[in-house]
Amino acid sequence: MASAAPPKPTPRVGGLTLPEAEALLSVAHAFPSLTPAAAVALAKQAVGSSPISSCTHKYPANTTPGPSRKAIILQIPGVKDFSLPSLVPHIHSGLLSVGSLLTVESFWLAYGSLLITTTTVPTPANLDTISNAAHPHVPGGLKVLCEVPSSRSFLHIHAVPFFLGEGRHYSPEDALRDFSSSVHSDFFWLAAPPRIVRDSRRADTCCIYFNIWDSQSGSRSRHLSDRSISMAGVAWTISSACVNTGVPFCT
Repeated sequence: MASAAPPKPTPRVGGLTLPEAEALLSVAHAFPSLTPAAAVALAKQAVGSSPISSCTHKYPANTTPGPSRKAIILQIPGVKDFSLPSLVPHIHSGLLSVGSLLTVESFWLAYGSLLITTTTVPTPANLDTISNAAHPHVPGGLKVLCEVPSSRSFLHIHAVPFFLGEGRHYSPEDALRDFSSSVHSDFFWLAAPPRIVRDSRRADTCCIYFNIWDSQSGSRSRHLSDRSISMAGVAWTISSACVNTGVPFCT
């Protein structure tokens, strides 16, 4: 009787399985400030919590899948000079007070937001508990927004004035200020810093590229696309951007 063929070895890249390597690429793009060890841990967690499915999800052209859902993005639009990590003890207490099985494993700052990794995928009730626990400790009674990271969408704004006078040019900090002061500020969940690209070497205009956390259906992107926003004192239109695979920014 012929013996059964031995199982094919699992393909690996640098000691990681292919799904883990793909997840690591997504994590590195989403959180370039992470240490290599933290990025690998988050990638392995993503693969462990998201088994490969035979069905294929369709994403909008400017939206890509994101990292592990065992995490929470906490954002407070409009807050200034406030330490977001100072909220973590209050979040711990709030989860314990309701007997939640969810536990905070680690946290770090990521582009104006607080990224919290957790032991399980947070439920809507968990998000409400965390928001309510953090709110009393936020200056000015500002709204605390919590969400489980999923996908990212890519957007841009064309022909924004590059020169602002007095030797200054438009910077990522200016873009962040304009985003936070916009009536659409609740939809600017940045997944990376805004990128300013001058239209040409001699041009006096630039293009602003930015990535946002989004749903798989691209709901935030749909809200922002074709909306106007005041930048450098003038109203400009937000548009979808093409995804450039392998680069942590849109083009």
